[in-house]
Amino acid sequence: MIFKLFVLLVLTTTLNKANRTEIRLGYLGPSDYVRTGLFNVGEIGGAVSVAVDDINNNPNLLPNHYLTFVYNDSRCNDKIGLQMIEWQKRVLGVNAFIGPACSVVCEVAGLLASNWKLPIISYVSTASAMSNHAKYDTFARTNAPLSLAVNALLKVMDRFGWRRLGILRDFGEGRVIFGLLQSTLVAKLDDPLNNYTLSQSLTVDLVNGKDSEIDSWLNQLRQKSRNDLEPFIKHVGNEK
Repeated sequence: MIFKLFVLLVLTTTLNKANRTEIRLGYLGPSDYVRTGLFNVGEIGGAVSVAVDDINNNPNLLPNHYLTFVYNDSRCNDKIGLQMIEWQKRVLGVNAFIGPACSVVCEVAGLLASNWKLPIISYVSTASAMSNHAKYDTFARTNAPLSLAVNALLKVMDRFGWRRLGILRDFGEGRVIFGLLQSTLVAKLDDPLNNYTLSQSLTVDLVNGKDSEIDSWLNQLRQKSRNDLEPFIKHVGNEK
């Protein structure tokens, strides 16, 4: 359902350009890469096909038009992602882009899409840079930037009177989002205007860690935080 909604949002900016039957979407995302968590093509590719079929089978949604989509693997790599979006535009002639999944690719792809005046919607990107609407004027996303996620956490802490917290984060090579979230949060905690204390930050292997090890890490955080009623941020590697 979410995918259908932002597909339709993309199309509202392309219909005025196309006096042709086909509207071609370029889908960019990693195929099977450790950092992708739950947003690789193996997890959501089927949903794309179902959404496109449902739209095409409804004569009230896009009269006199039908959707197709092409896919290329961006691999969560800015250089490869740049090559793929350029290929989709120049060779495959797409009218709009879905993705890329990773912020590092979105930042370069969003600039190209802006230059081409083509809409691009990411379903994962959380980079604060993408909030610059003057620079990324054809870009939209369904995920909030990390800065908003951190602010939301601090609001919850304020609501319950919490002032101390511990962070438990996975060190896996692909856990880029969690590292950025941690650094954004720590920067907020270091601000002298904010009355918060980071009791301890542990970077561990949550993916391969045993339940007993994870319990031990949590207990270590609790002890460091003096068993007060403090929140614990547990960044699990699969982004659930």
